[in-house]
Amino acid sequence: MATVSVSRSQQALHLRVDHHGVIERCSDSTAEWLELLGCRVGRRAPAGLQALAERAATDGVVAGRVPCGHAQLDVVVVPSNGGCDVYGADRTVDPDPFQVTWANPNPVLRVDLQGQVLYANPAADPLLRSWGVLTGDRLPEAWVNALRQISPGDRRELVAGGGFAVTVCPQADRETVHLYGRKLG
Repeated sequence: MATVSVSRSQQALHLRVDHHGVIERCSDSTAEWLELLGCRVGRRAPAGLQALAERAATDGVVAGRVPCGHAQLDVVVVPSNGGCDVYGADRTVDPDPFQVTWANPNPVLRVDLQGQVLYANPAADPLLRSWGVLTGDRLPEAWVNALRQISPGDRRELVAGGGFAVTVCPQADRETVHLYGRKLG
């Protein structure tokens, strides 16, 4: 089995599985996890992930745990447009980050100051699509510049693509920014 070193900024994962169980695409940070699972884009998802995707197709959003070597990946599978999106994180490294945000019906994201999306709840998917990014990818440069101009403790609401407004909340650690979205109109 391959050994892959995964940093804290690579914990969030997002991939898309079609209705045949084939992985269509994934974020850059997810590619290493796929390697650990013995798969890649264009191939069938691992059996445990396929089973969750099949359940999601009939039951709606489902959550589960997928073993990955010595790690445990907690995932949420969201059915959409003839397949499903899979969101998750390595719970062996970070046992409880943002657990409550999975159920939030509004977009919730955490990004670093370089603009890399470290975390996004399922409701953030339309917002991410409007920017053309996935969890693990970098936000558009205009957004990275805007994030850097807001001081920790300040909040600013900006209009985003896809009909969303986003409240930008830089964190006291001066390394991350939380984004809270809401649909306009």
